[in-house]
Amino acid sequence: MGLFNLFKKNKESVLALPEKYSGGFIQPLVSSQIEIKLGQKLQVNEGWSAVIVVKDKPQDVFGAGEHELSIPSLPKTTHTLKLDKSKIVKKKGKSEVVFKNSFKCDLYFVSLAPFTNQPWHTGNLLKKSKKFGRYNVAVSGTCTFQTVNVANTIKLFLLEWAKISAGKAQLRLQDYISEFASSALEWSKENNPEIINDKVKVAALIEPAVSKNLEKYGIKITDFVADKVDFGRAVAALLEQKKRDNEETSAEDIVNNIDFDSDKTKEPETVTVSVEKEKSEESSAVLDLEKVEQNNEPEPVDIDLSQNKVGTVEPITEDELEPIDFTKLSDTELLQKQIKVKKKRKNDTQERKITATKKQEIQEQQIENKDEVQLDEDTKKCPNCGKIHEKNDQICDCGCILE
Repeated sequence: MGLFNLFKKNKESVLALPEKYSGGFIQPLVSSQIEIKLGQKLQVNEGWSAVIVVKDKPQDVFGAGEHELSIPSLPKTTHTLKLDKSKIVKKKGKSEVVFKNSFKCDLYFVSLAPFTNQPWHTGNLLKKSKKFGRYNVAVSGTCTFQTVNVANTIKLFLLEWAKISAGKAQLRLQDYISEFASSALEWSKENNPEIINDKVKVAALIEPAVSKNLEKYGIKITDFVADKVDFGRAVAALLEQKKRDNEETSAEDIVNNIDFDSDKTKEPETVTVSVEKEKSEESSAVLDLEKVEQNNEPEPVDIDLSQNKVGTVEPITEDELEPIDFTKLSDTELLQKQIKVKKKRKNDTQERKITATKKQEIQEQQIENKDEVQLDEDTKKCPNCGKIHEKNDQICDCGCILE
């Protein structure tokens, strides 16, 4: 009676995901093989799948829900272990037909949820470019993976492990992604560092190879992003310099495309505004006119002459200008007045400078003429050779008699 109760207890026990779940995407039921009784229950949580592994090969897969482990629900396991076959056993000299009522296997629970922000990297790769020569490059980023075929995913890890560890499975999958990414970039025909330095382009270059290699193992790759691209110092410096040159060139193109003269011939648009807004615009126009006058005032010019000194040339004052009622001027008239004031100040300044210069020339000419007159009264000039002599000299060196 005791043996029957023990068999009944094992039969009624439910196989389920351990309560102390480590957080990996693959979780073994126990660390070693278990013995499953035919008729035993299997409970699979939502978002998970369960797979039975026999002789290091995945067999039957179960989705979410409660399942009874029997010969009909275990077709692959039954075929591998021949659970439906009977054998003849001799007991006490008599032959009996015996069927298997249990089997040993590994049981794994696999999460079907997407795992985001999984890191990957290519390592330090050596590539060669015609323009940059040999250079080193390393790319790193993140991605999202999700199990879509449980049997093939389990098969991937059973290629190198007899027993899948919960903590190591996810780290090993990250290594697989990095290895496939390194191979994709290393064997790629794209060797231009300028293209590889573009994070979007280099991610698009690596992602197809990674997805293709992991797809046959039942793993889907999404959100494949390159976050960092590292080059050697020489190539990095060249790329940075070229980037600055391109930015300067684009800035120059923008400046060159601006037509600075387009606004000079364009008449101001006439806009109907309220009385308060018009007054504020008129007051700002008066301030702008005062700035124009201050910025265009001629600097005083000091001219120091020997005689008849001309003092500082005073700039034109507001009293000499025609009175302007700014409140009655439109925008166009105000602009014309500003231009007129600027031209008048410029012309007046030029005339004053010219007048001062002419006066200085006249004064210098008068001084020279006066010196020449004094020289003629004290000297004599030879009519033959033109030599200048003192007033008391009577004969020139050329023999001419001086009068």
